[in-house]
Amino acid sequence: MRLLEDKQRKEEEQNRQEQIKQKALKWLGFDLKQSTTCTGLDITLENPLIIFKDRPHLPSELQFDLGIIHITSHTEMRTGRWLNLPDQLAYETTMEIDCKQMGIRILEESGQLFHMTSPYDLNIKFDKLNYTPLLSQSFLSPQIDPRELDIGYKILMKYTPVKMFFKQSAYRYMLRCMDLNLNYSDGLHNSQYMFYVWTKEDADNLYKEEDVVNKFKGQEVYKMKVQQNFPSMSVTTLHEDGSFMAELVLCNC
Repeated sequence: MRLLEDKQRKEEEQNRQEQIKQKALKWLGFDLKQSTTCTGLDITLENPLIIFKDRPHLPSELQFDLGIIHITSHTEMRTGRWLNLPDQLAYETTMEIDCKQMGIRILEESGQLFHMTSPYDLNIKFDKLNYTPLLSQSFLSPQIDPRELDIGYKILMKYTPVKMFFKQSAYRYMLRCMDLNLNYSDGLHNSQYMFYVWTKEDADNLYKEEDVVNKFKGQEVYKMKVQQNFPSMSVTTLHEDGSFMAELVLCNC
């Protein structure tokens, strides 16, 4: 009995593989009619700061130093997008954002800087298929089966080890910044202040796309895949005089 069951399972798997092969042949050499170029970027920004203040008239501020940023982009033909034709090529554009010597710090009322992190680096790679009219409706495009062609975005984020430092006054200041910048309503929610006004059609299409993606759940169909790589992260708590209190270390072993 077991031999018969094993034979049946083997035949079913062979039939499934044959069906995949026959279906894949439909797309062999298929012309996606893609754009072959991208907007070429080569931009350098030196230490832009994002500043949060608990109150506009007070001297203290929370500073996010984005470090030295280098932004580039390029297009090339790559394999891997056709799921059942691993060697078939497609045009793909990569945007890379490379940040060096980033940091977070607080400018205290005394004028002293409290560094909440040691300097760290962040590299972000964003991969997307080049434009094609066949995918003008993304997952709703009738010409392309998302189970055959991976049309999702791919984002890879790599950090160097991150070391964070907290003391009670710094923690209290972060809470005050959240009070003003996140909880406070400035009354600018009227549509005249928005860069883009969503229509009912936009929302309907978004829900339809979600339905398509959910329909193929578990079949390597996704809108965006984000991967983050942290070698290690540590959080050190300090007394107000800067002396050591405790430390939590997370390692990606």
